[in-house]
Amino acid sequence: MSIPGVGVQTSAAFVAVVDTTGRFRQSHTAGAYFGLVPKRHQSGETDWTGRITKQGDSMVRKLLYEAAKSILTRSRGSFALKGVTTRRWRICPTFKNVSGTQVGLTVDVVAFSALRAS
Repeated sequence: MSIPGVGVQTSAAFVAVVDTTGRFRQSHTAGAYFGLVPKRHQSGETDWTGRITKQGDSMVRKLLYEAAKSILTRSRGSFALKGVTTRRWRICPTFKNVSGTQVGLTVDVVAFSALRAS
């Protein structure tokens, strides 16, 4: 299975860090392991979502982010993920940095699912 934007270096680093897929119950928890999920701040009636946690392996997080940015900016094919993100860009131009992280999380989930299936 091929994932657009993910090359040899990204996939090798991802497999080396994940090691065995049995460590995670769901594919989304692998994204949390790499720190690609937002922080939650809750106290009483206050509940807001912050920036990404940046926990886990920073090299793999950076590689996943770069893979996501290459999908969004350099790929010529049309992907459902790219279409949704570019529509959001038209609505809110400041969404570009956030969308890279969200697509990076999606690339992580897809890569983890592909690794589990193999």
